[in-house]
Amino acid sequence: MQDWIASAPPEQVYFYKEHNDFPEFMPRTFEWFSGGSVPYYAGALAALGIRRGDRVAVHEHWDFTMVNLFWALARIGAVFVPLNTRLTDAELHDQIRAAGCRFVLAARESLAIPGHTYLSLDPHNPRFPTLTPPHLLPRTAGDPYRTATLDLNAVAAVVFTSGTSGTPKASQLTFGNFAASAAASAERLGVRPDDRWLLCLPLYHVGGLSLVIRCAIQRTPFVLLDSGYTLDKIRQVLDTEPITHVSLVPTQLYRLLQSGFKPSPYLRLILLGGAAASPELLALAAEGGLPVATTYGLTEACSQVATQMPDGVRRKPGSVGKPLSGTTVRVTDEHGQDQPPSQYGDIIVSGPTVMKGYIGQPETGGSFRTGDIGYLDAEGDLWLVQRRSDLIVSGGENVYPAEVEKVLRTHPAVADVCVVGIADAEWGQRVAAAVVLHPGLSLDADALIGFARTQLGGYKVPRKVLFLDALPVTGSGKVQRSRVRTLLENR
Repeated sequence: MQDWIASAPPEQVYFYKEHNDFPEFMPRTFEWFSGGSVPYYAGALAALGIRRGDRVAVHEHWDFTMVNLFWALARIGAVFVPLNTRLTDAELHDQIRAAGCRFVLAARESLAIPGHTYLSLDPHNPRFPTLTPPHLLPRTAGDPYRTATLDLNAVAAVVFTSGTSGTPKASQLTFGNFAASAAASAERLGVRPDDRWLLCLPLYHVGGLSLVIRCAIQRTPFVLLDSGYTLDKIRQVLDTEPITHVSLVPTQLYRLLQSGFKPSPYLRLILLGGAAASPELLALAAEGGLPVATTYGLTEACSQVATQMPDGVRRKPGSVGKPLSGTTVRVTDEHGQDQPPSQYGDIIVSGPTVMKGYIGQPETGGSFRTGDIGYLDAEGDLWLVQRRSDLIVSGGENVYPAEVEKVLRTHPAVADVCVVGIADAEWGQRVAAAVVLHPGLSLDADALIGFARTQLGGYKVPRKVLFLDALPVTGSGKVQRSRVRTLLENR
């Protein structure tokens, strides 16, 4: 197979910088390297003792370095384990142990824990072995790593799930998973010579990492921000640069729309995923002329599973479309039998993008029960309801939070809402809601509950309402339901 590890020349990776010491939008290249910096990073990592098969935890805030480290570890044959930079030390320690990392590559010394070799990314740290900056290495240091043999069955990365409803799990994704995902995505979205992706998801998120690999395979440039994925920076680049594609989660799209964003003539696609998009958000996007494609994906399937293109979104707002090429989606009942069209059931994904398995658990064999509830319509398009773990069972009745959230969002004062089940001695669970109001508007719990009673069966009506300034979200922008549940239980 073609060595697509070596197919991403540095001039394909751009970064946006505001300072005036060099042009604002320029290739990130290194003049002293022929062939880019990746072989030199690989040489530096190998000099620190990293070998084929080693799992290497990487905690780094700047994604350009993360890109180089991923490709460098791939050249060695080591496994990239990106860590969420928003987690606490205790949470990171748990993930390093859960992933079975031999090495930890970070600038934060607090991540040096017993049983794991700590390598510092801080070149001025005298206490630990330090990754030598590539430009300080001799020109021969990268020679053994200018080419690489790719084993499609080898694990390329261990990526943790987002943990929206529980403890994140360590998903093992192979090079074959990423290659299949890239090919299927290209077939659905199309590829053109002028494509340029704005990467707004961190590389510890499968949506960010898969985009880096997809662009390398497709030889498409992508754009990194040098100082974080703030709304202002995203808006600035979309407004001023020839960005054709951007991946966003619903929270990011909502905030863009609230800021008055208008698409440039270059923008051809907003790939919207990571969480279900409300009909109201999609309607706002359509009114603003935004080319939104809704997508359903998950870490365990290497990002995209199904995608509805903009024309389909306008025709069927809320659907995530048909599965990508090579992927099969089934919706089954509790006995594993396929459900007829429009009947709710468990979503099962099969195909070459499905992970090898979670670390420490049996391999998937290419088929994965997602834990999500949804249905297929008569045309074979997939509709999501929500995660099985989010289902509320109150007095023996099933309550789908998404249904309750949809009703509460129709109240003119409600900007956002998250509905969860909290423990109840009598009913098993009772329905509770965390609510964010539009600026300048007021509402009390009794009024909102009364509003819900006019549109929902009694067992679906929230029994408790908590007003928040903002819903807690994960590093990838998904609502953190476990945190919402804790807030509601403790107040």
